[in-house]
Amino acid sequence: MTLHTVLLYGCAAAVVVPGTKIVQAGAGARRVNPAELLRILWRRPVPWVAAALVVVMAAMAVVQTAVPSAMDHLQREPGAPWWRALTALLVQTSGPLQLTFNLAAIVVIAPVAQRRFGPVWMPLIFLASGATAQAVSMAGWSPTGGGDSVALCGLLGALATAQLPRPAPL
Repeated sequence: MTLHTVLLYGCAAAVVVPGTKIVQAGAGARRVNPAELLRILWRRPVPWVAAALVVVMAAMAVVQTAVPSAMDHLQREPGAPWWRALTALLVQTSGPLQLTFNLAAIVVIAPVAQRRFGPVWMPLIFLASGATAQAVSMAGWSPTGGGDSVALCGLLGALATAQLPRPAPL
């Protein structure tokens, strides 16, 4: 494991604790067990865009597990076409831990984000933050790889910003 990988997982860990609090607050939930939290998050009416996003990412998890070479055609890499900044969101190139963590995170974050921002803005925030981070990585920070954790962090950041207290009008 390289220092770069350790730093990436350290940053991910630093997001988990405050992210958990943001998701619980966004769901209107107090501290509850994971099964109860999922029931609250996916209550009716079901957030269908969030559900579709979860299905797409789960399907891509199956594809990349069954056909590992698919990652070579979707991940970001030096000199790759611009659209790889989007397709890199579909594959988790750091292995099973990243795949499992990001799938669990999207199951929890996406419904809260859709309920807060709506079925149009939630996927736009996901794509804009994810593609921007992938483009920055492609430009040199981490030229090869992929994953949707950057898009999930974008959703968490938007949720955190939406929960900030509003200043009183002057």
